[in-house]
Amino acid sequence: MTAERGSDGRAIVRAQVFNTGGRVLDLSGTLRLSSVSGTLSAGPYQVQLGTSLAPRQSEPVRIPVTDQLADGPWKATLELKSGLLVKKFHAEIKFPHTQGISPAVAMDAEASGGVALKTLVQGILLLGTTPLIAGVRIHRRHGSSTADV
Repeated sequence: MTAERGSDGRAIVRAQVFNTGGRVLDLSGTLRLSSVSGTLSAGPYQVQLGTSLAPRQSEPVRIPVTDQLADGPWKATLELKSGLLVKKFHAEIKFPHTQGISPAVAMDAEASGGVALKTLVQGILLLGTTPLIAGVRIHRRHGSSTADV
């Protein structure tokens, strides 16, 4: 995750999102900021995404911050959703005082209900293919010589 300040002084947060699962993701999301040392908070800000994210693909995410913010540091919480899947990423960021980009910082991830996004997507894939596999096995047990699959 990086924090930057544009030529107009506006803050922007960027992150790189990777789809580690086996299904296409149609992502939406929000960014929330809270001050590290106080009670200030800002957001939610809508995440700007491109199109659907295919398996094993990556896409940059851009979040324009519409409020005038101090440089920070800020606790950033990026929440991304695809259908029922929800994943939150946390990082501590600081915006540059003038136009520019701060160094990238690592994000910690958590998944809703304690289930990792990748694991949940893999579980859905397994459930989706189980009837097909069972159908093939049943068909073969009856000794039919035709392939209807």
